[in-house]
Amino acid sequence: MKIKELISTMPGIISVTGSTETAINSVADVSRKVKAGALFVAIPGSNYDGHDFIPDALKRGANVVIGEKAMDLGDKTYIRVKDSRKALARSAAWFYGYPGDKLKIIGVTGTSGKTTITYLVRAMLKETGVRSGVIGTVGNVINDKKLPASYTTPGPLRLNQLFMQILEKNLDHVVMEVSSHALKLHRVEGLKFEVGIFTNLTQDHLDFHKTFEDYFYSKQKLFEQSKRAVINIDDKSGEKLVSIVDIPVWTYGINKNADFMAKNIRITAKGVFYDLIFENKKYPVFYTVPGLFSVYNSLAALATGIVLGFPIEGLINALTKVKGIPGRFELIKNNQNIIVIVDYAHKPDG
Repeated sequence: MKIKELISTMPGIISVTGSTETAINSVADVSRKVKAGALFVAIPGSNYDGHDFIPDALKRGANVVIGEKAMDLGDKTYIRVKDSRKALARSAAWFYGYPGDKLKIIGVTGTSGKTTITYLVRAMLKETGVRSGVIGTVGNVINDKKLPASYTTPGPLRLNQLFMQILEKNLDHVVMEVSSHALKLHRVEGLKFEVGIFTNLTQDHLDFHKTFEDYFYSKQKLFEQSKRAVINIDDKSGEKLVSIVDIPVWTYGINKNADFMAKNIRITAKGVFYDLIFENKKYPVFYTVPGLFSVYNSLAALATGIVLGFPIEGLINALTKVKGIPGRFELIKNNQNIIVIVDYAHKPDG
């Protein structure tokens, strides 16, 4: 693959020195992973600066380097860009043949509920005959095979590799968690989402974002890359988001008037019962996980499935079959007559 092909499509290039006819056979953002013939992308980080590792990358055989600083690499091709993180995402997509463009991607963002909603949407798609992959915190799932996950949203190289694997299994939908870190650090740069889902926003990750405003702004970026939005109108930040985004929006909620509403809610040890109100029609819903949060999570998933055009009855039926999400208020069956719940709740409101 000749680097001129990437140069012709990549935004944010400041200058190019060296030959544009140079061929590359891999992409790396860590110098120790560089192989002969690679493209190395130097990224300035909070602890280390990738530009300091350019000599090591060249020693290992890198043919082309992308970075933000003005540099002279002699006879090696150097592409100077405004933002190396954006360039990495664009380079990864180009190298793997833009696999994200061949998939219908559903992105979920928010402080809480992301993991559960991805699994619920996947279950609903499966019920309607659509096979999909899941990318998120507790693992990446392709068909029924679970692959380990290091981040809620993988970096661009791993993300595009996963997209390739999903396509190889003839799946055409992906449901993925999109973290605020991933959005701020441009891990999903260039992707287009069929639907972006917003759950809620509470105090979290302020060690990284520093301010709540930056946290909100990072989440907002998902909807700049989405065709449609499904937003929790009961959440204060969700309400704000509805007034900002410039795409078709469907809202869901319990307390405020919304496109998709849950009424007549009953929470029992067996799960949650409620009536889904949509377009002045009432649909009885049962979901097997107790708690008010389960009403919100299932409501978001149902709204997404309906917005995508799938039959309501099939989506509702799928909820009755979901037995719980790994590590998310997961009820553990036992013969000791005790209730055992495995839950992951590291946030202040958890």
